[in-house]
Amino acid sequence: MRLLFPFYIVSILWAIPAEIFIQGGSWTVIVKNFILAISPAQLWFLPMLFWIYLVFYFFSDFIERVPIHTILALYVILYIGKLFLNRYVPLNIFQISVSIEYLLYYYMGFLFRRANVAKNSRMKDCAVLISAFILEVIFLLLWIQVKNRFLIDLIQPLVCGFQVAAVLTISRIFRAEKLSVFHTFQKISKNSMGIYLFHQQILYASMKIFTNFSPLLFVAVNFTIAFGVSYGITVILRKGKVGKLMIGESNDLKFA
Repeated sequence: MRLLFPFYIVSILWAIPAEIFIQGGSWTVIVKNFILAISPAQLWFLPMLFWIYLVFYFFSDFIERVPIHTILALYVILYIGKLFLNRYVPLNIFQISVSIEYLLYYYMGFLFRRANVAKNSRMKDCAVLISAFILEVIFLLLWIQVKNRFLIDLIQPLVCGFQVAAVLTISRIFRAEKLSVFHTFQKISKNSMGIYLFHQQILYASMKIFTNFSPLLFVAVNFTIAFGVSYGITVILRKGKVGKLMIGESNDLKFA
């Protein structure tokens, strides 16, 4: 519920009003994007994580017991089946289709944590990073040149999987966990959920107001405004029970 509460509350009180008054969205768009959660702006990751958490909650023992190659084989079957079924059934409703793809990335994080951030050899690290770079270049070239969307979708988890592995490798090499000792990092991390939940609609507004800038200044100004305002909103909301419920920090519905 700490995923679904923020999705519905932020949609109703924040994202939908912004869609109507800033973007000029129609009620047809509202129903499609938010009620059916087909394209709910930045909130898409909440229903996506909800489905993934359900899968790992009910199948955690199975995932622990079964060899990695078996899990990957099952994922390939599931993902290819999703691509074919998606032609006839709207699996993108409530982010089900995206959830199937992201199962792989969540599983990679699960393996990374289970391995207790074990060190690889320098050669393996280089192989991961180089492979991720080469695959990304190939994927971008195919994206530009190939019109067959099915082929792009088919190889996307492989490419993204290597990107995830590369990010995890870089974080381990540079020991990203050391950032946690910095006060600024702790403050941002503590409020990161709210920052993400509110930032996009602030960008909608600021990008309509602050337009006559050079590209670099345009990005800097709008990033600063979106980050600062969403951070401030989150800090205020975290002071009360309703606010904590809104950003997923509490399941407590008792306000007495």
